[in-house]
Amino acid sequence: MSTDPVKKSKLFAQAWRALGETMHLLADMTMPSHVRNDSHPAFNIDLVDLVLAGMRNPDPNVGLLKGDPYETWVQESMVRRVGKANIDPEMRQYLDQSRDPLDLFDRVAMFTNMNFFSAETISGVDPLSGTRIHNANGMPDYPSPRLENLSVNKNRQYVKTIGSHTDVCMALPSWLSEIGWGIGYPRVTRNCVESQASVLVPVAVAGNVKLIDWFIPRVRVEITSVDTASRTLQGAMTHEPYGAYPTKMNFSTAANEFNPFRLNDSPQDFDDYKVQVENGTIRLTYGDKIARNIENALARGNATLSLVIDMGGIGVRSNDFDLTKSTPTPTRTLALTPVPLKTDATFSGEWVLEAVLTFPEPAKDWTNGCYYNHQVSIGDGAFASSVTVAQPEAQSRFCLYIL
Repeated sequence: MSTDPVKKSKLFAQAWRALGETMHLLADMTMPSHVRNDSHPAFNIDLVDLVLAGMRNPDPNVGLLKGDPYETWVQESMVRRVGKANIDPEMRQYLDQSRDPLDLFDRVAMFTNMNFFSAETISGVDPLSGTRIHNANGMPDYPSPRLENLSVNKNRQYVKTIGSHTDVCMALPSWLSEIGWGIGYPRVTRNCVESQASVLVPVAVAGNVKLIDWFIPRVRVEITSVDTASRTLQGAMTHEPYGAYPTKMNFSTAANEFNPFRLNDSPQDFDDYKVQVENGTIRLTYGDKIARNIENALARGNATLSLVIDMGGIGVRSNDFDLTKSTPTPTRTLALTPVPLKTDATFSGEWVLEAVLTFPEPAKDWTNGCYYNHQVSIGDGAFASSVTVAQPEAQSRFCLYIL
């Protein structure tokens, strides 16, 4: 990724905007008019505007007489009311089976198309009058939903069951039929819109949650080592392919980016450290002030470091690196081949400093299993000693006293 701060900022801004626009389009897939080839201008009736315009006819694109009920009535207040409802379990499973964003769009659009009318795509045999009704916009009728497959409740609403949602209002008979002036064309009222929104808005929310999940890269920040002598921290920023990013990416930071560095969860002075991430490798250096803070923390027995790397406005926190824990250096165990008794032999092996003893002079006997007063040469951790084994020991240990 780019290390130029201006270019990097623009790229992240474009990425977030692309996500927002994609989320908008996915929400559109829960609007029946968007997925049933039905024009959908909103109502825009404002008497003040009409008077100021000299009672001229408003812009025909506004749709004064043919506005879409969903565009008109699904506003923020309604979304807040119905958006808290849980999505139908079967629908969630249906969405979770999506393979990628394109498949997710197809699934949401198909669900809306097959289960809901738009204002001018109501068709089928009217269960009240028995009259066959066709789409009002002149387009071919859709195979689903159909009026003949709906029920009529006590409020004379055409209703159906969708998953766990019962009595979802699909439409009402026309005004003309209500007053006995003929059959007319069914209408979608505000109550019907809210009833349908209680099903569709949770689908839009769940779908966009999945879209966001695919969009945000999976990144792990790890502190691997800290050298207090050189005041240097090393680490790695690793991307795991997932969602919209099937290929592994290498991250780099721009100059002077704010990436919080903490000691025991306390933010450190930004001017006293410098962080650089280049192709996934993290290097942090710090100055006198942080060095003193670390020294004081170590004296108290509690010194844990952590780092947060900014990724386009998302802070990715590292592991907590405990400076008070040291990794022991493993030592190899000396293994000697048993030697026959009463035999002159030369031993060789590797030496390990086990203890520092304060004896003023070597012991007079060797009953503790150590041999004394022999020639020993040591170099690079290896030793050789010529001894005469006179003790029935299966294995021997050599003790070297430095006085």
